[in-house]
Amino acid sequence: MSDSSQYTLKTAEVHLSTGVNIVAEVASFEAIKRLVQDAEASQLGGLIQDSAKSRETPPVAAAHAPEDPLARMETRAGLKAGSLAKAKLVAVKDEAPQLLRPHSFKKIIDAVVVLIFAVETGMRRNPIDYDSFSALYEAQNLKSGTPRSRFSRSSAMLHKRTGERPWPG
Repeated sequence: MSDSSQYTLKTAEVHLSTGVNIVAEVASFEAIKRLVQDAEASQLGGLIQDSAKSRETPPVAAAHAPEDPLARMETRAGLKAGSLAKAKLVAVKDEAPQLLRPHSFKKIIDAVVVLIFAVETGMRRNPIDYDSFSALYEAQNLKSGTPRSRFSRSSAMLHKRTGERPWPG
């Protein structure tokens, strides 16, 4: 196989005879091979090999789906397309993720994990620096029950000792 250091694989599309189109994030040719094998084994319909359907230009919505932050998050998390919007849990406004119902999380760490996932996967900002995440966190109006200054001091000490990224709140 040729040297792939000259390009980056991002997405692969598999079109099935039943009209189902699978769009997946991939990082290697091996991942594409596994995607095709899994699609064939799924019993959702056979692959469209070489037909007019596979050569035509995809609809505008399908062409932009991988660029949509929510679609990236759904693909990465293995969720059905449109499920995040339907759940009204997270949205993207002005290039920033927002938790729509932050108090629906039982633990604050769950809300923080979803927010980090939205930033790193949906917005493709990986890693996010502490100051940027801290501002985003503050904008979510999350209540932890612990004074913010205590978390900040603990996070700063942890970061200083271990070099790990501090998690606010």
